[in-house]
Amino acid sequence: MAQEKFKKSVLIALFIAGKYAFIVFVCLLISFFVAAACVMGDGTAPKYSHITFAIIEYTARYLGFSDNESFLTVAIFWASIVFILVFVFILLKRIVSLSDDKYSESRTKQYGAFIFVGIFCMVCYFLYTDRQNNMVMKKEKQLVINFVKHNEEVIQKVGDITDVFISYRRDHALPGSYLVNAHGLNNRGEGSKVVYAIINVSRKEGVARFTLACFTSDAFHDKCE
Repeated sequence: MAQEKFKKSVLIALFIAGKYAFIVFVCLLISFFVAAACVMGDGTAPKYSHITFAIIEYTARYLGFSDNESFLTVAIFWASIVFILVFVFILLKRIVSLSDDKYSESRTKQYGAFIFVGIFCMVCYFLYTDRQNNMVMKKEKQLVINFVKHNEEVIQKVGDITDVFISYRRDHALPGSYLVNAHGLNNRGEGSKVVYAIINVSRKEGVARFTLACFTSDAFHDKCE
C-alpha cells in the first residue's frame, strides 16, 4: 500500500512539475520574441529588451550555447530548473503528508525554505563567478593589447602600431578568443592601416597565454576561414 501511494505521489509530482515547466517554457519563448520584436531599426530597444537579452546572453554564456541556439536552449534550461524544483517540492510535500506525523505541515515549510535558500545560493554563485570573470577579462584585454603591439606578424602588416581595439564573442564563461583591430602608420609615418586579427587564449594552470590564430578581412569575422 505504501509503495502504491509513493508511485502515485511520484506521478502527481511529475504531472504538476511538467505543467509548470511547460508554462514557464512558453512564457519565456513569448517574452524572448517580444523583446526581439521591440528592437527598432536603428538598433535601439526598450529596457525590457535589454534585460531579456541579458538573461539570454548570461545563461547561454555559461551553458556554452551559440547565439543562434540561445532562445530555445535558454528557455529549455530554465523550464528544466523549474521542473526539478517543483517536482522535488511536490514530492516531498506529498511524502510528508502521507505520514501520520503531526508536524508534517511545518516540515513542508522547512523543505520549501530549504529549496528557496538553495536557489538563492545558486544565484549568488553565478553573480560572483560573473564578477570574477569580468575582472579576469579586464586584465586579459591589457595583456592582449601588449601581445599584439609586440607581435612580429602584426607589426609586419600594419607598421608602427598606434591603437589596438578589442572585441570578443563571449559564448562561454570566458572568451576563447579576442578579435583585435590594430591600427598603424605606414613606413613614411603618414596615413594609417588597419588589420583584423583573431587572438586565441588558453588558460592552463590559471595563466593566460595568447597566440595569433589568423588575420581576417574585416571586424565582423570572428572565426578563421
